[in-house]
Amino acid sequence: MSLVAIIYCLGVIFLCSRPSFNSYHLPDTLALLFIFVILIGYIVAFMLTAWLLGRHHRFVCPSCGKSLVFWLDSVQKTGKCGACHSEVFRVA
Repeated sequence: MSLVAIIYCLGVIFLCSRPSFNSYHLPDTLALLFIFVILIGYIVAFMLTAWLLGRHHRFVCPSCGKSLVFWLDSVQKTGKCGACHSEVFRVA
């Protein structure tokens, strides 16, 4: 789906940048708003997918829900979440 969204956005940008764009009777502001909405939707979908994959593979603290990827070194050394300091696993 992401490749389709990128191709779609590039197509809209190409159509908006053509000299004969005024023949479509679509104001430039509306076209830019349309591109902005598509790009924001793509970014939100990407972040939601990353969040769901992190939840599935347990890279998220079970107590506070924050991602453990940013504190990976401290989590590996101490076994505690970097944000809320709750115990994620026991260090042997």
